[in-house]
Amino acid sequence: MGRTRIDFDCSRPAPIMTGTYILPRGKHLDRATPEEFVSFLVAYMSLWLARREAGDRQLAPQENPIPATYFHSIGVLDYILFWMWYQAHIEYCLPVRPGDQADSEYVAQANFSFNPRSAFWLTDRGDGFAETFIHDALAPGQNGAFEAAWSRLLLGQFLPSYDREHRVFHWGAHLLKCFHQPAENQELILLAEEELDWPSWMDDPLPRVTGKNPKVRFHDTIKDLNRHHYESGLIHFRGDGTGTRIGWQITGSVAQALPDDVSPLSGQLPHSSPS
Repeated sequence: MGRTRIDFDCSRPAPIMTGTYILPRGKHLDRATPEEFVSFLVAYMSLWLARREAGDRQLAPQENPIPATYFHSIGVLDYILFWMWYQAHIEYCLPVRPGDQADSEYVAQANFSFNPRSAFWLTDRGDGFAETFIHDALAPGQNGAFEAAWSRLLLGQFLPSYDREHRVFHWGAHLLKCFHQPAENQELILLAEEELDWPSWMDDPLPRVTGKNPKVRFHDTIKDLNRHHYESGLIHFRGDGTGTRIGWQITGSVAQALPDDVSPLSGQLPHSSPS
């Protein structure tokens, strides 16, 4: 399957790529299993109905969230929800009063979590995807609609991406940086990562410059890569201490939110391990 082209808007306060779906990255992509397909369908239907109920009650979608405990009770695993967040299809919140979920007031959170008290709602982007996905999944006789729905559920690695043409660095549908000014060293590293399919570690790709200490230059570039992200706490670059290698990782609360059987470094999903 070819790469999906997605538009973007760098002017928004919390930029999210437009459209409703972005093709996951990585060499080890697998179509969802039948059990996973059902989990996706149940999850999207539950969220879509909750959003409609909120509208009927003249509430915002986030005022009628679905608790994580409900998804767990119907067999929707955390990595399904994480995939939906990677696509910017859901946002999450926590109850205002600890330990209280029944008819609780919720407050939105900045970073994703699989806290048992978490609750989720469908974003505008997720609503657009859900309508098409649910329709196609439940209308298998209409010109391959069912196969089209299933083909959208590709599971693999939660890798970042760099769009050389538009000079945009993003993680899934979440925009991290838009380069409006010259940033040759940062972009050289991002281009090398992209060419190598985002390995956990790679050698310094920067060309040597007369009169400049390569290790200092490399260290400064890594620091620059971690600055001025639209969404902090998602992707972090780091050196290995030698001044010659760079790695990246899903960071902080996001890494802690990954299910136990998902790699905290590259976000590798449990059922599609590399060969």
